[in-house]
Amino acid sequence: MARVAVDAIAKRIVPNVSHLTCVAYGDWSRRKGIKGHAPSPVKGLKQALQKCSTVVSMDEFRTSKLCSQCHQTLSSVRYSVNTKLPRRKKRKGVVLVRNRAEVQFEEKECHGVLRCDYANCTGIET
Repeated sequence: MARVAVDAIAKRIVPNVSHLTCVAYGDWSRRKGIKGHAPSPVKGLKQALQKCSTVVSMDEFRTSKLCSQCHQTLSSVRYSVNTKLPRRKKRKGVVLVRNRAEVQFEEKECHGVLRCDYANCTGIET
């Protein structure tokens, strides 16, 4: 029964059997599962995928820290908080013009989202 379930998962990943299809499979080889979670059939899934496609073992070291296109280090996204313009100031009865470029907004760092800051990165859409 377990083999049928693993084959069904492999069929969902690679619906059309072709050895031209390439599947990158992480080389994480921890034998024990995560505490409180069901263990996954890592070896069986890899073998089932090899039957219907080409499986490439991929080194997962720093994959979440480097850009996949230019291999530069990713940085946390910063976003502005409270972007409303301040109230207009009056000086000697004259209302001063508000200029958005001169106003400094407070910035917060978003730790869950990373982006590439490299100017010549091919993955950045302009």
